[in-house]
Amino acid sequence: MTGGDAQLLSTQLKSRFFATPFLMLEGIYYLYQFNKDL
Repeated sequence: MTGGDAQLLSTQLKSRFFATPFLMLEGIYYLYQFNKDL
């Protein structure tokens, strides 16, 4: 594994780590809206 690969991997992990809370919030918000309509 070269330094560039490690850099790319850590960047991907970071962006995935930061994206996850937003995805969770979006999912919770969607479920909330869905349940509100029932």
